[in-house]
Amino acid sequence: MASLHETYKYIADIISFKSDLAQLQDNITSKRIDWSDIVKVASDHLVLTTVYCRLKDKSLLQYLPEDLKDYLTELTTINRNRNDVLLEDITEISKLFSTNHINHVFLKGAALIISGYYEDSGERMIGDIDILVERSQVNLAKKLLITMDYLPGDILLSEKYQDKRHIPRLVNKIKLAPIEIHTELLKKKHLNKLSSKDVLIKKQYVNGVFVPHASHLLNHCILSFQINDNGNYFNSIHLKNIYDSLVITKKHQSLAIQLHDNAYQKFFLFSSIYFQDIQKPNQTLKNKILSICFVLNTQNNTIGLINTHFLKNILNMKVLINRFLLFLKDKNYRADLIQSLKQ
Repeated sequence: MASLHETYKYIADIISFKSDLAQLQDNITSKRIDWSDIVKVASDHLVLTTVYCRLKDKSLLQYLPEDLKDYLTELTTINRNRNDVLLEDITEISKLFSTNHINHVFLKGAALIISGYYEDSGERMIGDIDILVERSQVNLAKKLLITMDYLPGDILLSEKYQDKRHIPRLVNKIKLAPIEIHTELLKKKHLNKLSSKDVLIKKQYVNGVFVPHASHLLNHCILSFQINDNGNYFNSIHLKNIYDSLVITKKHQSLAIQLHDNAYQKFFLFSSIYFQDIQKPNQTLKNKILSICFVLNTQNNTIGLINTHFLKNILNMKVLINRFLLFLKDKNYRADLIQSLKQ
């Protein structure tokens, strides 16, 4: 089994726009690449269909094992068909919201697909349909979606009392993707990094749908992982978010890259280890130490697992302390917790 560092490198070489094509072909044909590792890690990072499309773009599919090529072809076809249906759903929701004067903008994968950032719609996997809605109009937006048979799912006790960026997801049993209506884009402590009000003010109308300005798309792509998914805390990367940032900056090369903030610094620092498309931040002593530690964690899978487990325990301890304090001061939480325990 290859190290995570080595697997990251091979996947990056495949999906990058600036990797050495001759070297990549040599790595594939000489069978240095362990495809089982590629499939596992690319699946975890939601870029397996991206791997297929980029290999196709680089005319390298012919060198893959036949069964793997068939599997990736089928998977990408399924994802392409799914995304085509989702585009119809997005357009339908957009018309409903616009007709009822809901100030909104589609986010993440939905915005990227609608805006044509991918030549092949099967390249990007979409989980939920994320929509940012002006806070005062959230209840109306929810009611409108209920008329389309999008209904609230069960609300976990932990979800009910946490600081929420979005209301509980709405699910239509015959639709392919749930919907998350957002009122904010980032965790409460980081709202100043990306203003939802500013995103709504500067939204763009593309192919009949409101999407964020390209600069906001890029910032949200980076910060949704770094802040909301704790990438900054764990000193980790997510290949889907990196690739999203690449396709955005490839189309909008004049976008200003923010490096004054620690979350952005780490995103570009760790991404640049694998992607020539990304310029390395200034090699300060701190950045050099962070890079060395990151590579060490990914080169040695055991060290990486221990480090991640340790950081998760610290994070879980903080959650437990916060819930204990909430239990002491909020009688509604106490009542709900006791009731759930009885059930």
